[in-house]
Amino acid sequence: MEIGFFRHEMNLQGVFAAFEHEEDHEPFEVTLRGRPDEAEPPSEGTKFSGVILKAIVPADATPGVYRCRRLEAMTFGGRRVAFDPSTEQTWEKWHFLVREEPASPSSS
Repeated sequence: MEIGFFRHEMNLQGVFAAFEHEEDHEPFEVTLRGRPDEAEPPSEGTKFSGVILKAIVPADATPGVYRCRRLEAMTFGGRRVAFDPSTEQTWEKWHFLVREEPASPSSS
């Protein structure tokens, strides 16, 4: 999942997006991770980075729709920092579908 470009002042080690099953009564979370790449040199302390988030969906993931519930960055200093609340309107719409594994292999 490519989240595009964002501004920040910190030195970021990683970005994490936590997705939860939208109907599961027992919370099941899949976390996508990525390392930000600075798109251009910093300007007055502000950096512009892009990031691609990836994850391997665990075999025991409940089939269904997963929605983004948290978007955080990890600094090189070890701090976890939530993205600005004004960005929530964008990332709260992110979702993906985990399909149930077929009972038999498909034929060609």
